[in-house]
Amino acid sequence: MDGTIRVIATGLRYRTQSINIIANNIANANTNGFKRSELMAGEFEAYLSSRIDAEVTPIGNENRGVQATGVYTDQRRGDLYLTDSMFDFALDGDGSFTLEGAGGGQLLTRDGHFQVGADGYLTDARGNYVLGENGRIYVGRGYIWVSEAGNIYINGRLSDRFRITTVAGGYSGRVLQRCLERSNVRPLDEMMKMIEDSRAFQTYSQVALAADKILQKTVTEIGRV
Repeated sequence: MDGTIRVIATGLRYRTQSINIIANNIANANTNGFKRSELMAGEFEAYLSSRIDAEVTPIGNENRGVQATGVYTDQRRGDLYLTDSMFDFALDGDGSFTLEGAGGGQLLTRDGHFQVGADGYLTDARGNYVLGENGRIYVGRGYIWVSEAGNIYINGRLSDRFRITTVAGGYSGRVLQRCLERSNVRPLDEMMKMIEDSRAFQTYSQVALAADKILQKTVTEIGRV
């Protein structure tokens, strides 16, 4: 019975985590540049196989049921669409725009929906400064044009270059002006996964109730002996 309860508990925990992640994906389906996430799982048999060569296998501590192995972020680019704003940008390639947060720390984003703040500097919608290779990007009331290489021209003069941050370092993609990247969330796919997880959660819950009734009955009968 302990093994059954353990399987049920891991199943409920996994499905709850997965549902929360899916809900966050759906909530951000219309967020520019958002990357969907997915909870990765390993079945007990796979987990056991990974420990076959271990020097010590503790008796009574074996894991059973679904094991969450981590959260996978899908880095595939979302669809691109054109806009009328010269302050909208999209990255056609790996990497992220680099921002300066309120505390001075650096932030990364794929959402290139920028604007010019009251002080004349390029910012995102939350007021974080967009960074170039030389620091904050000053636009003022000038006309901004950006090449596909990320070079920034203000009123026809080269001013700076977008600071694109990548894992490997260096950026080989394109910067597209008057263009934004949609999220890579497919709402219908996420809803199907949500239904699947919800049904599995319901099944685990029903099994848990049945197991609890059996346990209570067993305890009662033992008490009568």
